[in-house]
Amino acid sequence: FAIDYLNSRQIGIFKEFFRYSPSEKKIYIFNLDSTGKNAVGFQISRFTGPNKYISFNLEKLREKCGLSSLPLEKKDKLNRLSLYFGILRADFSQKVTIFEGFIDSLFIRNSIAITGIKKSLEELNGLNFRFMFDNDKDGIEASIKLLKKRKSIFMWSKALKEYGLESTIKDLNEMVINAKTRNKEIKEIDRYFTKDPNDLIYL
Repeated sequence: FAIDYLNSRQIGIFKEFFRYSPSEKKIYIFNLDSTGKNAVGFQISRFTGPNKYISFNLEKLREKCGLSSLPLEKKDKLNRLSLYFGILRADFSQKVTIFEGFIDSLFIRNSIAITGIKKSLEELNGLNFRFMFDNDKDGIEASIKLLKKRKSIFMWSKALKEYGLESTIKDLNEMVINAKTRNKEIKEIDRYFTKDPNDLIYL
């Protein structure tokens, strides 16, 4: 069941991040480090419902593993950072792409998922980032705010139109799946990022 689900989302090749619990009928998604052997946080996928993905920080992971609590002086910051999926695998000397959801971040190298559009980006200020938030009301509003600050954001309407894909596609994972059904491949994503406020018409 689990591998069929991963393959249906075109993410079967990334199976090292996922574990399936038959008794709970849930998929666990782990925030792994660069070695792929250690995790600092995790998500649970319930497949359906309003809370499809529920995220758990480092403290919750340690608790689940029977480990001691984090040191108080580092606890808050470590817990916040542990919810940025991919943060221990990213090369911050290069451009990093920021997504809302972890699965989307798997399709572009050197990416981080902040697991929630309403999460503060304060920890990420001043770094070399570009943003590919979801193609929905919250994601577009957040992208508009960033573009007005000359941050690099993804032009959804332009990309979907030029690829000949449905305008209702919500995120990169849906984009990849939709493209495959039309025998297309998503390439040259880089050219759909902009820092020019005049490109607001392409959101």
